[in-house]
Amino acid sequence: MFALPDAGIGRPGPVRAPINPSAEPIRVDPAPAGDEVAASDGKAVYEKNCAACHGAGLEGAGEAPALKGAPFLANWKSKTANQLFAFVRQNMPPGGAGSLSDIDYRAVTAYILQANGTNAGGQGH
Repeated sequence: MFALPDAGIGRPGPVRAPINPSAEPIRVDPAPAGDEVAASDGKAVYEKNCAACHGAGLEGAGEAPALKGAPFLANWKSKTANQLFAFVRQNMPPGGAGSLSDIDYRAVTAYILQANGTNAGGQGH
């Protein structure tokens, strides 16, 4: 018979530290409290890291999709700002996903949402 140390059928396992010891809700919002993220900051991050592929005006270029207007809204209108933030952070820039700070990813997300007439706190427009 196999049993883990200090555990087994009918015996409690080892005591583990709580994952969230403060018991406060864990925020997943693209702009958590304390992080002031402005779309104007996102514009600078976008120009440095995104414009070469997606165009200076977010119009898209080549294989890079537009990040503004009808083409963008067709894909993102029904999704949340959190979903957009997660997608950008997990996929951009190509070959360097996750290479920016979360603050920069939040700022870019805010900039894209502002360009589409919405903000990071709400649903897609």
